[in-house]
Amino acid sequence: MVPSIKQILTHGILALLLVMAMAFSIAAIPNAMNYQWIVFFFMAATPTQIIIGILWQNNLPFIKGLDQKPQPYKGIILTLISALSGLVIGSLTILTLAKGNWILSPQLSHYMIIVIITTIWLAVVVNFWPFIGRVKNIVGVGILTLILAYTLAYLIWVLFFNYESVAGLAPWYLDILDPKGAFNFVNAIVFIISCCPIILYLALFDSWILDRWTGGKQPVKTIINTLLVLVITFAFQSFFVEVIKMDIMVYMVLVPICMVFGVFLVNNMTQFLLFEKTSQPLKGLYKIIVATSMGLLMYAIYYNLSPYITGEDLAAGKTGSYRLDLWIADIMLGISFPLILVLTGFFSFWPIKKRLKK
Repeated sequence: MVPSIKQILTHGILALLLVMAMAFSIAAIPNAMNYQWIVFFFMAATPTQIIIGILWQNNLPFIKGLDQKPQPYKGIILTLISALSGLVIGSLTILTLAKGNWILSPQLSHYMIIVIITTIWLAVVVNFWPFIGRVKNIVGVGILTLILAYTLAYLIWVLFFNYESVAGLAPWYLDILDPKGAFNFVNAIVFIISCCPIILYLALFDSWILDRWTGGKQPVKTIINTLLVLVITFAFQSFFVEVIKMDIMVYMVLVPICMVFGVFLVNNMTQFLLFEKTSQPLKGLYKIIVATSMGLLMYAIYYNLSPYITGEDLAAGKTGSYRLDLWIADIMLGISFPLILVLTGFFSFWPIKKRLKK
């Protein structure tokens, strides 16, 4: 039975409040470095969460009968598996890229962010090609997709990221984590992050855009839609940074990060049922309006509550070393985003739905 719009919104609002309460509790950890480690391992677990959610439909095909398990048991198992994945992959990343130096650097976090976005690209734009349909085992498709996501992320990181501008200046700089690629790391990471909302906004139109000129045929679909994403991202970012002269770091948080967060609120928090009966392209346009509004609203909430959560007045912008901007970015996509996937996907809104039924 499809829930009513009132039920959908009630479940979504309560789930959002619960996610915010959990995210604020984590962000209130007194030791800033401990908090950053949590963000890092949360990000390390996110690609696996995406595979579990999108490809495996919030199930683990290699665990027989898990889809029949009641909540919260199913949710606990899915969460433990994704957490274990994050712990293992995060540790392996430190052991390989950082040569075993257990010193958390934004350089490592940037690599993890790229992995998350390449995973989203492989899931949404590529639809798990070339593995889907060729690899009969759906578990194999997921594992191979993750391997490809990490490989592509490494190539992007090595080819395009350069940290020499902060060598000798930033205390977190590690020469072994500097690929000395083609672009300054700020420009590179902001562009990569800007690709994410473009991918997700195009996906809000279902196949109306992504399959419009290709009929869904591979590899034509992958090539054309990837070029489409890159061109739109370049024009989109250029408008904000070059035309209206928005500070690039402020832009990163206020525009693409808020947009990404808004999409997951609109889709996941409403069980993908918002505007379900509306035809495309109006359905996509309505979702974009709501997603953008929700993203900006959440930015305002996190911005104004930050002094009460952190216990200090973090300064925003260049003069404040972007401390508040980066904090909002971390709590939005580093903490709240994976918690949304866990609550709405792994636990299927438990215990909210269970409580409301009583």
